[in-house]
Amino acid sequence: MALVELNPSNEGGFVGKKLSTEKEWAERAARHLKLELKRAGLTYDDLAKRLKEHGFNETKASIANKLARATMSAAAPVAFAP
Repeated sequence: MALVELNPSNEGGFVGKKLSTEKEWAERAARHLKLELKRAGLTYDDLAKRLKEHGFNETKASIANKLARATMSAAAPVAFAP
């Protein structure tokens, strides 16, 4: 589901303008996760170890591939929890 910006139309209603596609949101999320990893001083290997603690079977390589393709699960932020 994409966010929609509502603009008044000449007929008194509103016209929706699609702001971003699902792929664009996924790419933004991947960039954000990479940035947060860097800020926290964590490597992909560190993230893989943390995810394994929560029952996910990820490796350094699988994380790198998923972030490059912007297909990382929304469950990844669980690994950042204290």
